[in-house]
Amino acid sequence: GIGDASLTVDCTKWKQKKIHPVKGIYTVNVCLNLKNKKLYEILSKFFQEMSTIFTDPHWHLGHDEIPAECAAEGKITNTDRLHFLHFVMDQIRNLNRTAIMWDDAFNMVRKTVGNEDVIFQSWHGVTKKIMNAGYRSIQSDMFYLDLPWSADHYRNLKSQAGGKELGWVACAWELTERECVSTENANRRTKWERKFSRKVWRKLIYVAAGAWKLGHAYEETQLHLKNFCIRNEDWCSNPVVKSALI
Repeated sequence: GIGDASLTVDCTKWKQKKIHPVKGIYTVNVCLNLKNKKLYEILSKFFQEMSTIFTDPHWHLGHDEIPAECAAEGKITNTDRLHFLHFVMDQIRNLNRTAIMWDDAFNMVRKTVGNEDVIFQSWHGVTKKIMNAGYRSIQSDMFYLDLPWSADHYRNLKSQAGGKELGWVACAWELTERECVSTENANRRTKWERKFSRKVWRKLIYVAAGAWKLGHAYEETQLHLKNFCIRNEDWCSNPVVKSALI
């Protein structure tokens, strides 16, 4: 359908600064125009419609990597953000859902929302801080599978412990089905492998083994992982992967 440009702020100067010397012009986050009343009308209808499609009790609302310069250029203030946050949380409560947000929103949300209303997904190393404040947490710290870390990096990662840690989520961004190596800076020195099967499976087995060791389901999970390897010998033939199944 046809979009409405007034639903996002005009931050032309900031977008010009985001032209990358290697990647050129690419997709960037642009702030919603929190001053536009039409935005709230559309989102209210959107949440209602989505509730009939996605019946899971947990909804991930994001709220990460909000570009401060774009917001400032569009004259979006903290007061606007608080108003928007209250609106969104009212919508979520009315639909009997629980919100999940990235930890970027933690400092603002903790001042306005009850502890049981939000689950935070941590990626800035603040899992303990979140739980100490009384909130439930999902840990993604150090579990980014697309980064140029060896499988050994994931082998000894440990839980932050505590009943409010609900589990781990391993993330992988911008991966491809075919062979692909990208450079991530102007001097082209940092090269990242982007092939999904090569980046994800070997590391993910370590993450799964480490997470499930924390609970009573470890032996059952080991069995599932071994059965997976029987069906996928090419992914599990590496000695590093085999050692995760001990």
